[in-house]
Parts: sequence; structure tokens; C-alpha cells
Amino acid sequence: MEETPTSYNGATCSDIYTSNAENVVSMAKGGMKCNTDGASKGNPGPSLYGFCLRDHRADIICAHAGALGHDTNIEAEAKAILEALKSWSNIEA
Repeated sequence: MEETPTSYNGATCSDIYTSNAENVVSMAKGGMKCNTDGASKGNPGPSLYGFCLRDHRADIICAHAGALGHDTNIEAEAKAILEALKSWSNIEA
């Protein structure tokens, strides 16, 4: 099993501060921001998820979206987070 990443280019998770889209994002140099979303129509119903990873300059370094099938909105949100972490760990490797 792969370990969950706890740092990126020397910046630890505690060095990275994020907020919602309406607020400023402040990250240590070398930090990363992750935006995720998941939704289902009908809850449960047809579900989708998506995410993007951004570097400390807010440049997108990875983005992905996918269909899940028949799930709840919470399952779709969790899948988005899980897939984002998997991609982050692949970038770390």
C-alpha cells in the first residue's frame, strides 16, 4: 500500500494553507493546492467526480474527471479526494 504524501518539495502539509475559491490561497514555495468536487443526480444516482492539482504559482499540473456509476454525493466527493491523493503520490514518486 502506498503512503499518503505529507510533503511536496520540502513543504509539509502544515505549510500549505487553502481556502475556498472566494478567498486568497497562500502556500509555501513548492506547495500544492488541490480542488476537488463530486456530485450525484438523485442522491444516490449517476455520479461524477473531478479534481485539479495546482502548484504554488496556481498553475495546473494535473486535472482529471470521471464517471462513477450509481453512488451518493458523499461517495463522489470522497472518490474525488482519493483520486487526487493518488495522483499527488504519483507526482511525488
